[in-house]
Amino acid sequence: MKKSLFLIICILFAKNLFAQFDTTTAIYDFNSLSNGNLNGQDNWVTTKWSTNIDIQVADTGYDGTKALYFNQVGPGVGCDASKALDTIGFPGFSFTPNGTYILSFDIKRNYWGLDFGFAADLNGDGKVTKNDANEKALIFRAGNSFGEKMLLPNGTTFSYNAGINAWTTYEITLSQMNTIAGGLVGVRLKQLGSSTWTVVASNLNAGIDTTVATKQNPLLWNMMFMHYEGSFGELDNIRITKITPSSTTGISSQNTENSVLIYPNPVVNELTVKSDNNQQLDFKLYDITLRKVLSKTFSNSTIINLEQFKSGVYLYEIVNKEGMIKQGKIVKG
Repeated sequence: MKKSLFLIICILFAKNLFAQFDTTTAIYDFNSLSNGNLNGQDNWVTTKWSTNIDIQVADTGYDGTKALYFNQVGPGVGCDASKALDTIGFPGFSFTPNGTYILSFDIKRNYWGLDFGFAADLNGDGKVTKNDANEKALIFRAGNSFGEKMLLPNGTTFSYNAGINAWTTYEITLSQMNTIAGGLVGVRLKQLGSSTWTVVASNLNAGIDTTVATKQNPLLWNMMFMHYEGSFGELDNIRITKITPSSTTGISSQNTENSVLIYPNPVVNELTVKSDNNQQLDFKLYDITLRKVLSKTFSNSTIINLEQFKSGVYLYEIVNKEGMIKQGKIVKG
């Protein structure tokens, strides 16, 4: 990887901790940038609004390392920044229809608003600005005056009020992208130093369509975008985890896989798993971080009670004595 990318690639669960999923995490922490103006560093392009001040790189992060900040006051006084994604050198940002993605970042919200997320440079000018509404795809906003909200790919917004002014980790999950006009978005957060997550949103419909040439197609998302407007908003430690079905899973046989039915999906409380073969099977369920949350051995059929589980996306595998026979995702409503 070229040093100019300033990327740290962390391969989690080497060679598949769980054989059914390939998981990679990429981190962009700004630590290899130089203090001063962001514009021009590592291919970042900035656009200023009603000011001559650029977004700054400085040792102002919560842990004393480099972070980004903008410290100009007033509505309309702000600065954009965008950077093309390197889908070869930065594997976490290579979007595919069958992937599940967890985007997280550390943020300290400002008074007016701090936007961050993904965009599609549809006009090919090498940048995205706050005026490019048709290019901003999945954008998160943290701010006191403009409020906190998610801009979804289908153009709708979801608003909420977490009300935290301290450094906070936000986590956005994007899944179920292999359906027309589909895609589910979930948001949770925790204050840095805390182990308690607060779920802000679950199963928001993103309106993703991988057949169109608009921002609703994540295969066209090729830019990171941010916009700062007023009063010292900060951003640090961009992380994205990509989870895809393993190319080396080795499901024992297609006939065996098709003989196992799982329904309903999405599910509210009770999930039925049924096999046409009289054999002992193991059903294993993982949360989106690949932590095993349930395991059950059965023959022929069983009912899995999910009433106590939080809403969201879960991953499952079904195993017999020969190995993996079925895998996939379950949406808990």
